[in-house]
Amino acid sequence: MTMFYPLFKRIEHLFKFGEFSNMIKSDYILEHQLESGKLILFNTVLFRLVVLNRSEYNSWESNDLSGIPLEKSEFLRFHYFVFDDLSQKQAIQGRIKKVLVRKKNCLPFVVFMLTERCNLACVYCFQNRVIGERKLEFTKEGVDYFINALLELQSTHTKPDNYSISIFGGEPLLPHNTSILSYLYDKLGKHGFDTDIVTNATNLPHFDEFFSKFGHRTKSIITTIDGPARIHDQKRPYRNGQGSYQRIVENLKWLVKHYPGIKININVLLDLTNVNLIPELITSLLAEGLYNQPGVLLRFGRIQNRLNPADNSTDELPYTHYYPTLLNLQDICSEITDDMLIGSEMAFLGHLYRSWKSQTPLIPSLNGCKAVYPGRYCFYPDGKVYTCTDIAGISEYAIGSFIPQFEFNDNSNGWKHYSVVDLKKCRNCKYLVICNGGCLVTNLCVNNDVQYSYCLDYERSLTLFFDCLQQKGFFNERNYC
Repeated sequence: MTMFYPLFKRIEHLFKFGEFSNMIKSDYILEHQLESGKLILFNTVLFRLVVLNRSEYNSWESNDLSGIPLEKSEFLRFHYFVFDDLSQKQAIQGRIKKVLVRKKNCLPFVVFMLTERCNLACVYCFQNRVIGERKLEFTKEGVDYFINALLELQSTHTKPDNYSISIFGGEPLLPHNTSILSYLYDKLGKHGFDTDIVTNATNLPHFDEFFSKFGHRTKSIITTIDGPARIHDQKRPYRNGQGSYQRIVENLKWLVKHYPGIKININVLLDLTNVNLIPELITSLLAEGLYNQPGVLLRFGRIQNRLNPADNSTDELPYTHYYPTLLNLQDICSEITDDMLIGSEMAFLGHLYRSWKSQTPLIPSLNGCKAVYPGRYCFYPDGKVYTCTDIAGISEYAIGSFIPQFEFNDNSNGWKHYSVVDLKKCRNCKYLVICNGGCLVTNLCVNNDVQYSYCLDYERSLTLFFDCLQQKGFFNERNYC
């Protein structure tokens, strides 16, 4: 069996005091040596990859491309592994910096968190740590305040598009919420807003009349099925202990039949107890006539505790192993497509894999997570605004309020002015473009500062990722640009 050994060279830091340092070849090459004598050069700025044999690598290392075939030497020049002169290098440096920190006038994400109540007792529920026995819910007066704040927020952006609002909970589709949801949708409809609904899907038929009236304003239903029935029912039972799998499947089939215009996104949240059962789950959904339906999409995520990653479950699927595990499952389950390789803190690796396979460019960003750019505003029934659903309801982390008026507080400054290239801990890190400062919620909850990064093990994550691809023959005589 061919082994795959990582060799991480010392890399001259890409950023220094917010500016690009001199970028020689070793500035952005992450080396991996193959036992066969071949080496992979990985450009950690532009995510290019080229495979050289030992003699070709020695020529490259000695800054002499004469020993490298023309096709490969041109590839190296074209994809910025080498520069012909200083002016070319400086021009590319300037262009890269502008691209990586450029911000468009994109609309931020808006989340309307209708209620803290839920009829399920999911074993990994992050909200239980926040709300305890509290059961806050929006009132009609609160909805009015939300609409006013939404219109005020919209007026600060010049893009003509309307926001798409994500309806969230707790569980928003509880039977007693029919009236308040109809009131909300009447208000949203007057201003042209569309929605997505994040729901456990246990009560969909109860909202038949609601969907018949407002289905055209509902772009998608986002729900969760965490494996075959026996596993899902352990992870996502009703509060009385009864399983929810069959009810959810039947309700989704009902939605497909009666409201085919509403897309269905089924999340599968993974840990060690269910990740290897993905093929069985897909087989079950195929047998139910639900999988492969138009508008039904399966996607994966990782069960994690963003508030304190050190407090994750003993069944945790490590983020370092997340993509290698999914890639290996593809070999035994052809229904797992490349588009489904998303999720986890290492989502970058899924994007990278798809860009290499499709030969399309992958342009990184140094603007922070979506809560920073283009921004996320979670409107909570306590009258406050938060940046992320994971910390919504923890009042000390609120960035503002919308009752009785819409205004931001001092907490918002760390989010609004976040710039990864200015972070002391990050600006000299070779993984900066990949990591982008990490999860700001984790930074805040663990380090008490959104601008003090909680670092992940990117070296091991990349090692296992490249190792998996090498064993699959992904790098056999192929370059990826």
